[in-house]
Amino acid sequence: MLHIISVAYKKPIFLRIHIDSFICQSNQDFQLTIIHDGPASKEVKDVVALYKNKEPQILFIETETRVGNWGNENRQVALQLLNGKKGDFVLMTNADNYYVPSFIEQVMTEVKRNTGFLYFDFLHHPFHYQLMRSKPEVNWIDLGAYITELKLAQEIGFNRITRSEADGLFAMEAVAYCKRRGLEVIKINRPLLVHN
Repeated sequence: MLHIISVAYKKPIFLRIHIDSFICQSNQDFQLTIIHDGPASKEVKDVVALYKNKEPQILFIETETRVGNWGNENRQVALQLLNGKKGDFVLMTNADNYYVPSFIEQVMTEVKRNTGFLYFDFLHHPFHYQLMRSKPEVNWIDLGAYITELKLAQEIGFNRITRSEADGLFAMEAVAYCKRRGLEVIKINRPLLVHN
């Protein structure tokens, strides 16, 4: 199973497209946890209500107050709340990112018994949807462009909550962890994410 943690803040239209990008996946073996940073607006709640009774694999949480810090603190909280089993992975992303319809199928087909970290290329909007060739390094990878074995991610923890480059730092730490433990790091050389 792929556990997905999506941090949202306002942007109801982007949120709907984000959710639909998972609802339309060819592989439906996922759980999507959306964490809204602070109380959600009526417009955001209206979007969530569209899926509430139809899609049991979607969970919506709103925090009491807005934390900010790029959503990092909310990711850490959600990561520690996830319960999984051997072979489960986690994707941490933002609710304005969209994934190709075969995303889950492609990444879960590529993982092997001893995979710890898998990353892929993406299209990045601030660069006019330029293709970004990912590397697990700061400024070379986006948070939504990799999945990590769930237990590995929980052990490392998404704990650099005050750093804007936390996504790259987490990726580097996960790769180092994999090397120490003899786990595989896999790259898919095609874009599976549209980052906005």
